[in-house]
Amino acid sequence: MEHLDKLVRKAEDLILDNVPEVELLAADLGVGEGFAAIFSDGKHAGLLRARLTPLGQRERRQWQIEEQVRDLLADIPGLDTKVFNPMDMSGEQGDLVVKIRGHDLEVARNAGMEVKRLVEEVEGARDVIFSLEDARPELHVYYDRQRMARLGLTAAEVTSTISAFFQGTIATIFREEGQEYNIRIRAPRSFRKDPKNLGDLTILSPVAGRVILRSIATITERAGPAKITREDQERVVTVSANSPPGQLGKLTDGVNEKLASYRFPEGFTHTIGGAAQDMQESFFFLGLAFIASLLLVYMVMASLFESLRTPFVIGLTIPLGMTGVGIALFSTGTALSITSAIGLVVLVGIVVNNSIVLVDYANQLCGQGMDRIEAVRLAGRRRVRPILMTTLTTVLAMSPMALEIGTGAESWSPLARVIIGGLTVAMIITLLVVPVIYLWLGGGKAASSERYSKTPLEA
Repeated sequence: MEHLDKLVRKAEDLILDNVPEVELLAADLGVGEGFAAIFSDGKHAGLLRARLTPLGQRERRQWQIEEQVRDLLADIPGLDTKVFNPMDMSGEQGDLVVKIRGHDLEVARNAGMEVKRLVEEVEGARDVIFSLEDARPELHVYYDRQRMARLGLTAAEVTSTISAFFQGTIATIFREEGQEYNIRIRAPRSFRKDPKNLGDLTILSPVAGRVILRSIATITERAGPAKITREDQERVVTVSANSPPGQLGKLTDGVNEKLASYRFPEGFTHTIGGAAQDMQESFFFLGLAFIASLLLVYMVMASLFESLRTPFVIGLTIPLGMTGVGIALFSTGTALSITSAIGLVVLVGIVVNNSIVLVDYANQLCGQGMDRIEAVRLAGRRRVRPILMTTLTTVLAMSPMALEIGTGAESWSPLARVIIGGLTVAMIITLLVVPVIYLWLGGGKAASSERYSKTPLEA
């Protein structure tokens, strides 16, 4: 603990002296008491929590500050560090987590070290941590049960003596003024700290009297796991890694490629967890939502226009408008994330509005007997103002969010940028491309019903 405290204090000084954005720094060292002990990694580990100044009061992003902290702490000898976001809702301390399932911990340790080596070879992998890497020293006592039986000793009796040697046993209770105090007897601290003294522990045998532990057992010192994690009733060890901003997908592909060439031991399997797993699942369900929204929009337009061809003309705005999404993400350096994918689903429902306004008015004119080309020309002139107004109002409303103005806006800025890019390009497509497609596919022929013939020519 004393050595860990010195290292942590050195880390605190480095961070406070070189990172002006840190508003508060708190340190937790060692093992907590009671319920808090469940979340402790041991006496050799600690946690530094930093609170940054509000985003509006600093110029750098959180990931830029994390990069600087990594470089600062890497200069401290004897200190292994990992930088992560404590607010990660996935429950994993890493963007990508390789979970290795198997019962034998020794085999799992060897497999995990090999997987760690493979992950470190992937470009962009950082903070690579193996869960069994921080082992704690243990003494393993293997009983000679045949010799114990000849001496009249049982495993329970020997285990009880060893437990009393380290943890002690309550010999009596001291009572004073209504208070009770347990009197615990165990070996002196100086004697317990030397593992060799365990072999000299005296065991009382009903046959041979006093015998020492090493005569009836083999004592070995080995490294044991700091903690054993189970998931779905299986032992799990993990190899976790962080990725640079916007490169989680690239890191996941690289790790999967490396793991495909590695043969896991018999009885062991692996899965990808962490933020990478959450992202894959979210993109899968958002893809289903995107397809469902396309079908729903088409069915609604088909029922309103009473045509299967007209909704197809309007629906072409969606794939063509996606080019604006790519331009917006590329020009702003925004990665395709879950938030931006939500924007794509939202865009399906609103990107067709301008085309509906244009095509519906052209159908009305065709229904009144006007030539299709003239109808498209007139509809374009008379509907350009409503189209510009609806697009500009949405774009301007999304601009503060896209520019990340205000606290928390950076979380939703990808959604706003997707909508702005898609709507802007869709507006241009509506005015230039949709009329051409409308004429090419013969729009207006199926729309010459009585409900259009009663509509006046002037809008």
